[in-house]
Order: sequence, then structure tokens, then C-alpha cells
Amino acid sequence: MGAKELSDYRTMKDIVVSKLREMIMDGTLAPGAPLKQRELAEQLGVSTQPVRAGISLLATEALVVMRPHRTVLVANFSIDEIRDIYIVRVALEGMAAKLGAEKLTREDLETLHEIVSQNERAVELGDRDAVLQLNREFHSTIYLAAECAALYTLLETKWRVTEMHRRRSYTVMPGYMERALEGHKRILQACVGHHPELVRRLTEEHLEHTRDVLLAWLQLSATVGQGQESVGVGKSDGPRR
Repeated sequence: MGAKELSDYRTMKDIVVSKLREMIMDGTLAPGAPLKQRELAEQLGVSTQPVRAGISLLATEALVVMRPHRTVLVANFSIDEIRDIYIVRVALEGMAAKLGAEKLTREDLETLHEIVSQNERAVELGDRDAVLQLNREFHSTIYLAAECAALYTLLETKWRVTEMHRRRSYTVMPGYMERALEGHKRILQACVGHHPELVRRLTEEHLEHTRDVLLAWLQLSATVGQGQESVGVGKSDGPRR
């Protein structure tokens, strides 16, 4: 494979990975759903090679699960596993929030103010997708200010695992978007006041509330028969993450 072909392949693989990740995150590919390479390739208008490579990469992000006989499924985490992941998220994101708050620039604070303003408008419009995107932008602005790439990479992986479920919970948990917005405003005030330890504590409380809302929705879904069995990460499939 020549240099140009290799570059084109990598570009195509990146595009496919991005699209597959998006389809998993927005529920187009639901938890537990099988991923059929040929069908996905036809749907995306590409060969099976970048699809295969993309699926392998998503497996390293814990978004898909490889099973024997080349079976690939969208990961579906149990309630206990989601709870465990949030234990890690609260610890890591609290740390990242404190480190980031210590280094926020004037430009960063202006960005946070603008994100909160956009968040207010999105909440008023009931725009769930915009609220979710702005939520990530808000926290990422603080975390990236910490200038710790290794920590941020860990956060991204854990975020994706829980976000694939959070998107659906937003539609059935009244008042959650409004409360999350108020949490952002309090965190912003602490950032403006240069109180890194308070930023850490507020971020942890914000995540703990998010966890409680998500777990309540997952439990409700399981109770009414909408939940699915965990695949690839449950107790029956070996060690938990």
C-alpha cells in the first residue's frame, strides 16, 4: 500500500469510526445490537476493510464487544457496571476539574460563560441533543485547561460508555436538564472566584446527581421490561471492567 493509499485508508477509517461511534451514542445502534460488517459497509458506502478496522478501535473504547465466531455486538452495560464506572468518573473528573480550575485563562472563562448562555437557550427550547453537546463542551473546557492529556483520554473513554445511555434518559426524567444547568452555573461561579477545591466538590456532586438520575432510569427501564441483558461485560462473561 503506497503512501497516498495509506493516507486515504486512514482518513476513511477515521470517518467510519466517527460515524459508527455517533450511531452508537445516539441509539441508532442500540445496546446489544449485532454489528454486521457487510451491511454497515453498504450503509456507509465504503468497503468492509475500514468498517472492520473501525469496529476494532471501538472495541478498545469499550463501545463494542467481540464475541466468538466473529460476532460483534454493541456493548450493553448492567446497572452495577454503570455504577462502578461512575465511581471512577467522579474521582477522575473531580481531579481534572480542580487541576483545570487552577489554570483557567480569561479566554476559558469567557468560553464557559458563552456555553452556559447557549445551554440556557437549549433548555428553554427543550433541545436535548444541544444540551448534551454543551454539557460536554462545558466540562471539557475545564478539564482541558489542566493540560494533562493522559487524564483527559481516560475521561473520554468513561464518558462515552455512560453517555450512550444518558441520551435516552433525558427524554423521560423531567427537570433534569434544568437542574444540570444550575449545576453548571454554580461550577462557573466557583471558577470565576478562583476556588479550585470548590470546583472539584461541585463537579463531583454534579456527577453524583447525574449518576442517580441515570441509574433510576435504567432501573425503571428494567422494571417495565425495556432493559436488556448485559453483553460482554456482565458477570457471566468473565472479569468486570
